[in-house]
Amino acid sequence: MNAPKPIDVESLKKVYLFASLTPAELKFLGGSIKRKQLFANEVVFREGDAATSLYIIESGNLRVVKTNPNGGDPIVLNSMGHGNVFGEIPYVAGGKRTASVMSLDQSFVLEITYDDLERMTQLNPQFGTKLFKSMAVFLAQKLKNTTDEMAGHKPEVKVATRKRNGDGGGQSGAGAGSSGEAVIELE
Repeated sequence: MNAPKPIDVESLKKVYLFASLTPAELKFLGGSIKRKQLFANEVVFREGDAATSLYIIESGNLRVVKTNPNGGDPIVLNSMGHGNVFGEIPYVAGGKRTASVMSLDQSFVLEITYDDLERMTQLNPQFGTKLFKSMAVFLAQKLKNTTDEMAGHKPEVKVATRKRNGDGGGQSGAGAGSSGEAVIELE
């Protein structure tokens, strides 16, 4: 039987979440990482599950899906491969899993529990600051990309102003003056 392949902590430097960590911090982190083998079509977690870990894809391909509110097939949100991180949203925002993740082929993921991240943050606050800043930058970029994608749909936008008066009534056209509030209507 082969011994498990050790975690290459230096390769973690290539993952956005850990790019700003020092070699000592990477080694510190590496001691808490567990490697998990996934077989094709294996579910890592399901939408609505309790969230306890985040993952880094070491090899293989995974798919992120969300329940279709209208029934039918799940909605495919994303496909991911080597180096992608997933499961970080509940670590930052709390709550349950926002989507399901499953492997498309044999894959290996690195698991880091939220409890271990919290422990490391308490022992080394600078580690925690770097970790949260990296997450904030990444999630802000995701939000920007989503906003840009939505803007690509170019909905018709009408801008008008409403007069501010005691009863809140009345509308006037654009250019009503500084006493109006802008109203954007998407159609």
